[in-house]
Amino acid sequence: MQQTKIVLTNHAIERILSREKEDGVIGLTMTPDEVLAFMQQGIYVETTQHPIPGKRWNPRTTYWVFYSPADGGFFVAIGMKPRTSQEHAIFTVIPANKKGKWMLDSALLGRAKSLACHQIGFVPLQFKSEGDLVNQPAMNFHVSCMYLQDSGKQKVKKLFSTPADQYESNADRLIKTDGFLDKCIEAAATNGISKDNLVHVLVRLGTHAQPVVLDVA
Repeated sequence: MQQTKIVLTNHAIERILSREKEDGVIGLTMTPDEVLAFMQQGIYVETTQHPIPGKRWNPRTTYWVFYSPADGGFFVAIGMKPRTSQEHAIFTVIPANKKGKWMLDSALLGRAKSLACHQIGFVPLQFKSEGDLVNQPAMNFHVSCMYLQDSGKQKVKKLFSTPADQYESNADRLIKTDGFLDKCIEAAATNGISKDNLVHVLVRLGTHAQPVVLDVA
């Protein structure tokens, strides 16, 4: 039997890319590829509750709740079970607290968060290996930091990018460069993040490789 394939519609991709933070509504910084990877790997919880009050329940509609460690918030991927094709289409992704409509209990949200954090901790999900990407042209190292907000919530912030070929696509060469950590601390400071709140520096080759994690003493 052919396995059902999960796909994102163009509308879902547009929604993911446009999910900027609004007043009272969390933003989504995960890429469409990252969201799709969550769906493909089962890093979500399907709710059996009626999520939206006043809306008619369609038994073919799926509501998959997932947690974004990078954003510290919950989102719902809404899809449609296939009738005849083998593609399960996700047609939109919205914040779990969008306009206060979602009726999701804390236990369900806790399971979704546990799944995400058990798999990847605070780092956005990436499935391609660094070796798969070394030969791609114009690669950059993307440097981010994990930090603590005053509320104690962990967040990830991009700091800067630098051409990878200067370091032969070797993250260790970049990290061992004189003044690298100081540059990271200065970049964080320009984003309003104090050194005392920094936890880790993340160095990723391209946009899909697993990051190298550097502790900030």
